[in-house]
Amino acid sequence: MLHGKRGVHLVVLHLVVGPWRIPWSFRVYRGKGSTSPAHLPCNLELVHKQMNDIAFTMPRLGKNCWAVELPCIPELLHEDTKLRNPKPGIGAGFIRKNSMI
Repeated sequence: MLHGKRGVHLVVLHLVVGPWRIPWSFRVYRGKGSTSPAHLPCNLELVHKQMNDIAFTMPRLGKNCWAVELPCIPELLHEDTKLRNPKPGIGAGFIRKNSMI
C-alpha cells in the first residue's frame, strides 16, 4: 500500500534525451519495511589465489565480488603488497615494499 492505494507500484528511472524519455531501470515497490530482492549473478565463478602471504578470492569475469566472503578483490594486487602483521590477518592492514608514501 502506498498513499492509501493498493496494487503494484512501479518506480521507473528515465533518461531524458532531448524530447525523448528512455526507460532505463525499474523497481517494484513492495511497501514500507520490505526489502527489494538483490539480483546477484547466479553463475558467479570465483578464483582462489595467493600472493605473498595474502590468500584472496577474485571473480573470474567482471569486477564485482557481490556478497562473497572477504577478502575478495576485483583486480590483482601489486606484487609487493604484504600483510602489515600476518597474525591478525587482513584486519591489521596492508603494506607495500615500494610505496611512494
